[in-house]
Amino acid sequence: MPVRHLTPHEEGIRDESVAGDRVNLRRKGAGVLLANWIVVPVHLLSGIAVIRFAGAEARGTLIILTTLVAILATLGQFGFPTSGSYYLRQRIYGERTLVVNYLAVVVGVTVLSGALMLTGSDLFDRVFLEGAGDTSALILLAMCGLPMMMFSNFAAALLLAAGRVRAYSFLTVIPAVAGLAMTLMFVAVLDLGVTGALLAIVLSLGVSVLVAALPMLRRTSGQASELTRKTMGDLLRFGLRYYGVTLSFQIFKRGDNFLLAYYLDLTAVAYYSVGVSLYELILTLPRAVSGLVTGETAARAKESAGEFVARASRGVIWVMVAAALVLAPLSYLVIPPIYGEDFTEARAPALILLASGVLFGFTLSLQSYFTGIGRPGFNALLSFPVGALNLVLSVILIPREGIVGNALATLLAAAFSFALFLFWFRRLSRTPLRSTLFPPPFALLHSVKRRLPRLKE
Repeated sequence: MPVRHLTPHEEGIRDESVAGDRVNLRRKGAGVLLANWIVVPVHLLSGIAVIRFAGAEARGTLIILTTLVAILATLGQFGFPTSGSYYLRQRIYGERTLVVNYLAVVVGVTVLSGALMLTGSDLFDRVFLEGAGDTSALILLAMCGLPMMMFSNFAAALLLAAGRVRAYSFLTVIPAVAGLAMTLMFVAVLDLGVTGALLAIVLSLGVSVLVAALPMLRRTSGQASELTRKTMGDLLRFGLRYYGVTLSFQIFKRGDNFLLAYYLDLTAVAYYSVGVSLYELILTLPRAVSGLVTGETAARAKESAGEFVARASRGVIWVMVAAALVLAPLSYLVIPPIYGEDFTEARAPALILLASGVLFGFTLSLQSYFTGIGRPGFNALLSFPVGALNLVLSVILIPREGIVGNALATLLAAAFSFALFLFWFRRLSRTPLRSTLFPPPFALLHSVKRRLPRLKE
């Protein structure tokens, strides 16, 4: 692929923009994980505040609207976070060039999505928000957050690829805390209900844009930016190979909210969101290291990339298992007292989603290998059948088993994803199964057993 290389002046600025050639994965991963574990409880508190002060139906309405914006943001990013991370780590394009090209995409997607929702808002209201009152203004308010969500997600991907953990932590924690404060003010104090909760989310996205943009402008001062057909083409060609993964992940993660609203009601969406919160909590670990692992894999020789990803993934899955074993009994006990007695039926899907999170988190970690070696299209190829299976199973099981059926659909799809990605990772990287799955004590024991016959000789 022909690419434009940086000038010597840009190269010097680029070297300052990337925190070293090798990422200290353990230290930086711990920093990202800490930031995520601060953010998740903050989001949990925001959700609890909405439920307690505005009701479960308001929480369900809020989830449907934010899911709409998140899916539009995913549809419109065309794999740019992945291609931007790759080209940044490979020192092919500077940070300003990447941001300027992506902003052009954000503007186009925002205009197109706004026009789409203006013509289709009534239909969306009737299908998914029936009974929630006048939602036209709510849909318009939610759409205001679309460009800000797209930019902040892209900025977070670049920061992780560059190993800038402190900047990533600020980008993650500050908007979340601001969002919680505004939720309490708008919902609990001013009694604005779902409108206040949605306004808090949109304003917190505005905070995230400021937290991302201002340091980036200072950090890259003097760096040239380039917006041409060539730069856009390079980013699109690489990004579109990963695009299917992102789409499948959104189906896997968010699409079932619409199915729950369609087949059941908005209150069921709120009940299910409790389990999703635990699912997200488990996934904070693989997300904490996946961006760092991708960047480090891209900077390594292909021969050593498989062993590196296997070692990282092995650590990820066993930490997730330990966390799930702690969270399972704890969540079963505390869900009704925290959310209300009517949320008792949220306990079963929450436990199922915890197991799903462990399986899917391992898959997320293995995806770093294919992206890091420059084959993101392989992730898309494997992710499409997983997302399709999840969707089909949800359509079958939700009408029969309700929110428990949807959780089971996610678990079965996660198990399929686990097996599929593990098989192809081992086949392409030629990494032994024991190196990918077994925790260090088991790996050590296997090594000792293998060497015993030699010692006896």
